[in-house]
Parts: sequence; structure tokens; C-alpha cells
Amino acid sequence: MKGSYSKHVIAYIDILGFKEKVSRAGTNPNKVKSIYSQLKISKKWADAIRITSQHHSKIPIKIQMFSDTIVISSPIVTYESFHYVLYYVANFQLFMTLSGVFFRGCITIGDHYQDSNIFFGPAFINACELEKIAVWPRIIIDPDALRDLEIDRAALINSHDCRADADGIVYLDYLTLCFEYYRWRLKHNKTMFHPYPENELVRHLAAIYRALRTKSVKSDLGIQAKYHSLACYHNAVIEEIGDRLTKTLAYARDTRTLLHFMLRSKHKLGLLISGNTKEIRRFYKSLLELYKVDLDKAFAKLHAT
Repeated sequence: MKGSYSKHVIAYIDILGFKEKVSRAGTNPNKVKSIYSQLKISKKWADAIRITSQHHSKIPIKIQMFSDTIVISSPIVTYESFHYVLYYVANFQLFMTLSGVFFRGCITIGDHYQDSNIFFGPAFINACELEKIAVWPRIIIDPDALRDLEIDRAALINSHDCRADADGIVYLDYLTLCFEYYRWRLKHNKTMFHPYPENELVRHLAAIYRALRTKSVKSDLGIQAKYHSLACYHNAVIEEIGDRLTKTLAYARDTRTLLHFMLRSKHKLGLLISGNTKEIRRFYKSLLELYKVDLDKAFAKLHAT
């Protein structure tokens, strides 16, 4: 054994509905090609995260993929390593969602072994079992992991790394986590051509609508219900980002961000030049409203049942 069989922070992730996709595909070449494309995209982003972690992470991170399963782990079990795993999993989940591949999963702590070819252990098995209660595309956090690291549940949620749903389950808030990180990166980058974090919200919205147009989702109310939960999560994030950022005067006067939005919306630049903070905030929030999923239209059949 190249590594050690010891306590790890481990994230178990798999593609939503993969088993059903394979069953429906049969020998249909187009459907088989679609499955292959999803796995190829998954491997591409898994490799990208692996390379990034090797060059920039202070914490050792291992990433391995087998079929539709991705395992991300760290042999160091600390508060810091836990957050590193959250960060890498959040970025992976966002990249994949924007590519039209949706995931469920679980992050936990326990005995685990992982090298370049093999992974096994009770932590992996526990994560596999817990993943089943995620139901819709989200990556849940094992409450025992929070207790092991003495992480306060409320503090974790308030940090915008995770959130709790109505069912009480804590899960990774990948959209907010990535948005805040990209906004921080934009703030510390002087170039006008730096990617805007708001663009990721638009792309996330588009990914949901694309999924809803697929035949497998349109014909199955059970699958639609899962995407309805994802759409509600998306809308909640938009609402909270709008409330939080429009209260921040410094951000309301972020010239680059506002100029970007005004050019997109063909709004008169006079508002920006005027410096009317109240109107600028109102304008920014009204634009974010356009990034929400129209639940009544998108899920008309589901709402009718």
C-alpha cells in the first residue's frame, strides 16, 4: 500500500440518474455517446481540480474517478482541510453543473485508503449510504463530521459555505461559495476583462433550463421534482446575494461590475455617472431578479399535480 489507511476527510460524488441513463441507452449509439460525453467532461474537470490542488493547495488532496463516481479526499483531518475539500468540491460541482452534469454526494470523515488506483474504507461506504438521502442535486454534510471537528453548524451556514434546507440537512452551498470567491478574486484583479461572478449565475440558470428541456426530465414528474428543488436553491441564492450586496455601498459603486451590467441591459450610463447609490442598488437587484428560475412556467405540470 502506497498510502495510509487512516482518518480522511472524504467527498463521495456521483452523477444524478446515471443508472437510469445507462438502462435507457441500451445499444442506441447516440445515447451511449451522450453517456460517454458526460463521463469525459467529468474526467476533464476532475483532472483540472487535481492539477490545481497539486500546485496551489497547502493541504494534500486526492481525486479519483471510477465510472460515474468521483472521490475527493484529504488524509489530514482538520478544520482547514475540511474547508479545502469544501472549496474543491464546490468548484467541481459548479463546473459540472454549468456543463449540464448534475451530482449528488456526501462529505464525511472516517477511515479511508486512497491511491492512484484504489479507494476503500468505512468512510467511503458511509458516504455512499448517506448520499441516498440527498435526493436532489446537492452534496450533503455528514453531521458526525461536524461533531468530529467541533464545527458549529450555525457558524458553518452563516459563513455561506453551506446551508440547511427545510428538511434540516446541511449541504454544500456551492453557488454562493464560488460566487463569493470569484467576487473576491475580481476585487483583487485590476483588469477590466476579468470574468464576472454574475456570469456564473446566468450560466447556472441556463443549465437548469437546458436540463428541464430534456425528454427524460419532461416526461418524469419525479425527476422534475428534483430539479424543482435545485431551482428553488438557485432562486434562494440569487435573493440572498441581492439582499447582501445591495446593502454594501462599496460594492454598489464597483464601477466595473455596474458597467458590465449596464452594457448587458442597454441601460443608460447616466445612472452610473449620477452616483445615486439608492437607484444603483435598486437597479442591481432588479437585474439579479432576472436571473431567477420562473418556477410557475418551468414547472407548470408539477405545480398542477
